[in-house]
Amino acid sequence: MKEKKKKSNAGAKTKYSLALTKKIANYQTHSTIKESYEKYGISKQTYYNWMLEHKEFFDLSTQARKINAIELYSQSIDLLHELKEKRNNPEAKDLVPAYRLLYDGFLRSAGKANQNLFGDKIQVDDERKDDPVNVSITLNEEK
Repeated sequence: MKEKKKKSNAGAKTKYSLALTKKIANYQTHSTIKESYEKYGISKQTYYNWMLEHKEFFDLSTQARKINAIELYSQSIDLLHELKEKRNNPEAKDLVPAYRLLYDGFLRSAGKANQNLFGDKIQVDDERKDDPVNVSITLNEEK
């Protein structure tokens, strides 16, 4: 029996354009990376290839994630203010764990959206911190 050859997209015309870049970046200001590439019909691999290959895509995407992180952080602060108002209300005492969970979620999402602004600080051993060869960044694969 003859095996079918898999079709390859190698050599296919790219969807990349500055207009599409701006649309994706605009959508990313209020969504996740995955939601943005799925909405505009590109694959995860294509998204990350464009980040490496196109400076304007990288710059606009990075800026959009910063805006998204700031918005998520702002939402976490709003929740803290709401919680402060409700904590003295005996009828709202049961809501405290839910508020705490939402607060933690927004804060963690802000950190994921932009590590430099809201993420945990990376600890580097003192003897290795000045050696650029030993400092590396690893990207976590989506699960």
